[in-house]
Amino acid sequence: MMPQTLRWLAGSATAALVIAIAGCGGGTPPVDTGTEEVTVHGSVKLKGKGITRGEVSFDPSNVQRQAAPRSSQIQKDGSYSVKTLVGKNKITVRSPETSKDPTLMYKEFEYEAKSGDNTYDIEF
Repeated sequence: MMPQTLRWLAGSATAALVIAIAGCGGGTPPVDTGTEEVTVHGSVKLKGKGITRGEVSFDPSNVQRQAAPRSSQIQKDGSYSVKTLVGKNKITVRSPETSKDPTLMYKEFEYEAKSGDNTYDIEF
């Protein structure tokens, strides 16, 4: 009787493991495919001090949505304003201040742009 119980437990555990690994649904995470444009504005700071020159780029592309990155010049007061697409955006900043340090030069931020007014302050 004992070997049958062990076989049943081993079979049940294997079945549970297969179901857990397979998961539910299509197996691919949802991605943004919309084309709605929104404005994102904010400031760019390095160690609390405003960056006064350079460019901020928002890239809304993903496997389902091919779109060109959108860029904005950083203003003298450290602010920027850019039009991008709703959804996840990868953000890069190019400026004289960030180009001095490779860890800052290649740093990427991620922002989820939503319908309506968007504010995102970038801080290094």
